[in-house]
Amino acid sequence: MKRHHVPGIPYMLGLTILSFILFTYEFNSRFKDYIRFEKDFDLKVMILIILNISMLVLFFQTADYHRFGGLYTYIFVTLMTIYLTFRLICFITHKISKSIGILKTLIIWGLIITYYSYRFHTYIYSSCENWKKGLSVGLDETNIELCKIPDDIQICPFELTDGYLDLSKHFRMFQCEYQEIRPDYITTYYKTEKPYIGHPLSKNFNYEQRWFDTFYYEIINNSKGYDTLEEALVNHEVIVDTKNSKMITSVLRNETLVKERQQTMEKSNKLRGDLQQNLMIVFIDTLSRQRLHKKLPETAKYLKGQNHKEFFRLHSLIGRTQENAVSILYGKTLEDFVHEPAYGQDDRKFKGPLEEKWESIFEEFKKQGFITGHTANNCETNLFFQNDFFDQYLKNSAPDHENLSPMCDPHIKDYLSGDMDFRSSFASTRRCIYNKDSFEYVFEYTRQFFSAYKTENKMLFMTFMDMHEGTSEVINYLDKPLALFLKEMEDENTAVFMFSDHGFHMGGIRKDLAGRQQEIELYNSFMIMNNMLGLTEQQERMLNFNQQKLLTHVHVYNFFKFWASGVDPNDQMSMISTLPHDKDTCTFIGQTCFCQNFFNGGKYQIIQ
Repeated sequence: MKRHHVPGIPYMLGLTILSFILFTYEFNSRFKDYIRFEKDFDLKVMILIILNISMLVLFFQTADYHRFGGLYTYIFVTLMTIYLTFRLICFITHKISKSIGILKTLIIWGLIITYYSYRFHTYIYSSCENWKKGLSVGLDETNIELCKIPDDIQICPFELTDGYLDLSKHFRMFQCEYQEIRPDYITTYYKTEKPYIGHPLSKNFNYEQRWFDTFYYEIINNSKGYDTLEEALVNHEVIVDTKNSKMITSVLRNETLVKERQQTMEKSNKLRGDLQQNLMIVFIDTLSRQRLHKKLPETAKYLKGQNHKEFFRLHSLIGRTQENAVSILYGKTLEDFVHEPAYGQDDRKFKGPLEEKWESIFEEFKKQGFITGHTANNCETNLFFQNDFFDQYLKNSAPDHENLSPMCDPHIKDYLSGDMDFRSSFASTRRCIYNKDSFEYVFEYTRQFFSAYKTENKMLFMTFMDMHEGTSEVINYLDKPLALFLKEMEDENTAVFMFSDHGFHMGGIRKDLAGRQQEIELYNSFMIMNNMLGLTEQQERMLNFNQQKLLTHVHVYNFFKFWASGVDPNDQMSMISTLPHDKDTCTFIGQTCFCQNFFNGGKYQIIQ
C-alpha cells in the first residue's frame, strides 16, 4: 500500500473526519463565547488557524509514498467550508436582526433565496438545450420513419455536474508537470541499470502474448537495455531514456514492406478511383454523441469549420466495448458466433473453433496495399479483452506498425500498487507518463508514421481511453491538443474518421446522478467523417442522407472495407447504399435498441 499515490485512504479519511468533528466542536464552543462575551482574542486565534489550514492547501499539494500530501487537507477544508458558511449565515443574521429587526432580516434573506432559486431553476431546466444539436444541423425528429431517440428527460445531470470532479485541476500531484519519476521502477520492472531501454515490437508477438492478461508482462519482460540511444533505435520504436527521464518514439520505415505492397497498391488504386491516399481513424472510447459536444468543444469547433458529416443515430449493440469492437474490427455480431438466434445468455449454443478464423480490418487494408498502424494510450491489443475464447474465432493479428507499449511502462501501469484509480490508462486523473499526457505519445507516433510513409497508401488507427473513467473529467485535457493536432495533420490526401463504441458507463457518482440521461447516451455513440473526398456523386448523396439513419458498428466496418478497396458492398449494412427501414435495423440490434417508436425485443447481443 505504501506505493499508492494516496496511501491509507480508509484510515486517513476516518481520521480526517474525526479531526473535523473535534475541531468544529472546539470552534463552536469558542464562537459561542465570542457571541456571548465578545472575546476578541479567541476569534483571532480561530482566524489564524483557518489561515494556517488554507496555507497548507496552497503549498502542500504533492503526495508520494513518503507522505500523505494535501488531499486530506482539502477534504478537511471542504468540510470546514460547509460548516463556516453555515456559521457565517447565522452570524450575519444575528448582527442584522439587532439593527433592523428580525422581520426585515427575514424579508432580505427571502429575497436573496428567491433570486438564487430562480437562477438555479433556470440553470437546471436549460441544461438539455444543446442535447439534440449537432455541428451544423440538429437531430431530425420530423421524419416518423426514423428511429425516435428517447426525449423523456427535462434535466441533464451530466451538464449540471460537469467540472466538479476534476481532480487533476485541483491537485498538483495529479498534474503531469509535477509527476514524480521513480528510478526504482526501472530496476524493479525492467531489471536493468543501462541508460536506454527498448520496448519490444509487439507486432511480432504470437497470439497468446497478445492476450489482455499477458500483454503487459510480455512488454516489460522482453524489454532490453542499451548503452547508447543509437543502439536502441536500430530495432525499437519505443525507448525509455532513463538518464533524462523521458520516452522516445520512432517509426522504423520498412522498405521491404513498401516493395511488397507496391504492386497491390497500384491495382487497388484503380478500383478506388479518386478516394484519398490516407485514412486516419480516431477512436475515443466511452464518448457519446452528446458528450462529444460538451466535453470536446474545441475539437467540435474545429470540425464545424471543416468538410464534415455527423451521424446522429450510431447505435451501440451493447453498452460496453467488447461486442461493439468485434463489429468494428471484424464485422461480426453474436449471430456469427452461435448456431441459432439467442434470446438470452442461457440459450446460446456457440459454434466450435473455426478452421479459418476471421481476419480484422487491418488485414483488409493490407490486402489492398496499405501500410497499417495502430497507436493507443492503453496497454492492450485490439479494442477488447482478447482471450482464449475469442482466439477460437478471431485472428488478433497486428498491423504493420503497433505503438501500444508506452502505456505498459510502470510509471502509468504499476501492477504492484493496485492504485488504478490514480495511475493507469483508466485513472480518474490525468494519465501522465514521463511528465507528458499519455495522448501526446499517440500524436507523436502518428506524426512519425505519416512522415515515414509519405507517398504510400496508409491507414492508422488511433485509440484514446481518456473518457473511460468514473468522473468523465480527464477527457477535458484531450480537447484542445486534439483540435490542434487535427489542424496540424490537415491534408487533402488524408480523410479523418472519428467515432466511439458507446456512451458513458463507468460506475460512480456521475453515473448514479445521471439516471435516464445516462441510459440513453450509453447506446448513442458518435461518428464524424472529416475531409472524406473522392466519393462518387451517388455515394456522397447516400452518405449525406444516412447521417440521420439508424446505424451500427457493422456499418462502420463495412465502410472501412469499402474505403480500403473502393468496392461498394451494395448490401443493407453499407452507409453508401440505400439502408433498410430503421425498424429493421432496430430488430437487428435487439433488446438494447432505444427507438421509442419500434419494438425492441429479440436477441441480446452479449457474446461473452
